[in-house]
Amino acid sequence: MGQLEQNKNLQLLIVDRFESDFAVCEIFESENMVNIKKNRLIGNISEGDVLRLQTNGKDYLVDFELTAKRRNQVSRKLADLKNRK
Repeated sequence: MGQLEQNKNLQLLIVDRFESDFAVCEIFESENMVNIKKNRLIGNISEGDVLRLQTNGKDYLVDFELTAKRRNQVSRKLADLKNRK
């Protein structure tokens, strides 16, 4: 996979968890995982945040709009599951 294609695939990530010096992230709309060094994360990052690759091609910043949409979707799905008794 070329560098340009690899960067395109890694433009959006979802933080799954933190381990040591890495954020373990799911590639957006994929089930593939990737480790990103914490020093490449800009700002206060939490589990579940959607990260967007910055124009420098190295650093990630929270996409607050996508993070909020994703959290709302997850909350609705959870509520649906609870109501299926």
